[in-house]
Amino acid sequence: MTLKGQFYADESILIYDFATNSIVAQGTPATDRTSFTLTGLPSGQRDYLIKASCANGQETIDEGVFTVS
Repeated sequence: MTLKGQFYADESILIYDFATNSIVAQGTPATDRTSFTLTGLPSGQRDYLIKASCANGQETIDEGVFTVS
């Protein structure tokens, strides 16, 4: 899954399965960037909660039904 936006090397991106509230993918960009790709997500249509986590806490970036192919 490729996310578009502003991603920083001092934050982690966490993708939660909304139904089970479990982390299905996570990663930290090596450098500041405007897109970030996470791999290993199961294919198909699922409801995910995407959060950014840093020293100041966690913030929800997006929530919705995403299709991973």
